[in-house]
Amino acid sequence: MYGALMMAIGMISGIFVSLIIGSLIIHVINIAFGAKTISVNLFGILFHRTGRNNEKWVVKRTGFKPYIKFQDDNTGLTRGREKCMSVIAAVIFGTIIANIVFVIWKCPGFFISDLGYFMKYVLVFGGFMFLGMLFTTFSVFSKATELHYITNDIFAEVKRKGSISGVNCNVDPKIFNAAPLAAKEVYQNFRLLRAEYMGDMATMAEVVKWYEWCEREQNINRSTNRRSMTTLTNDSLKLQMLFYYSYFYNAPDKIGKARRMYTNVEKLLKAGVDSNDKRIYAYYLYYVENNAGEAERIANEGLEMMKDFSDEIPEFKAAEEKWLEYLKGQIFNRKYCVYDR
Repeated sequence: MYGALMMAIGMISGIFVSLIIGSLIIHVINIAFGAKTISVNLFGILFHRTGRNNEKWVVKRTGFKPYIKFQDDNTGLTRGREKCMSVIAAVIFGTIIANIVFVIWKCPGFFISDLGYFMKYVLVFGGFMFLGMLFTTFSVFSKATELHYITNDIFAEVKRKGSISGVNCNVDPKIFNAAPLAAKEVYQNFRLLRAEYMGDMATMAEVVKWYEWCEREQNINRSTNRRSMTTLTNDSLKLQMLFYYSYFYNAPDKIGKARRMYTNVEKLLKAGVDSNDKRIYAYYLYYVENNAGEAERIANEGLEMMKDFSDEIPEFKAAEEKWLEYLKGQIFNRKYCVYDR
């Protein structure tokens, strides 16, 4: 019983420590190659960068999470630089694994003691995690990643021009189909965001159709216990999908689809780290839950946040203000003119 308990604690500790060290290593490499830290989630306490030039940090509680997670802006990094970063990360993880193996092989006597028994499992399961990180690092750059680089180029062009509407975001279908799902999600998130800002209903419908197909495939795989290749994980895309269902979508199943999507991003919206979160939450409350009072409060919070909105892309700021002011106008009309969209 005692041995099983020590093994379980050692296993959990090994995984936990390796995740923290691995995240720190990858973050340091990113920063060394010119990336910029956007946010840090420290065991459920989110530090998020904001301000006109992203110079301010705000702190939000998002509920306990057993990890440290960095979000770094890698926009503009070249293919060569990213491949070099992956090689450096792989060398570091490989060195850690080699040292773990060496210690276990050369010091067998140490692991006979109680502490040694515990440390053996810390090292073994930590080593397996580092091995997983090593393979992940290689797989990211060995699979089809052209869409990843094209999306990076699009983001860089948006920042350079200061406009989202004047950027061509079309890609060859062959490149899109060959890309891993994570790269597709990032690209489709940009397309949906751009379409919502521009009122491009055709593009919105195209992205939503793709997303719903992925959801159906994901649910089929879960119900049949098959390994899913369509597990959707991009929270930003889920937020934009919620905004689409809340405002643009008007079919009979509008409420059901919006509420299902809301369950995926509820914690993010309640944390509300920027005006984009506030806008989406306010529209959901008003058009789906029919809660005008709470929607108005959230919209006002979003407008207050606009004072610290980064002016790197003026078009974003203008669009956010327009959406929030429009919603407040709709709420005002409902209160005093009995008129709504």
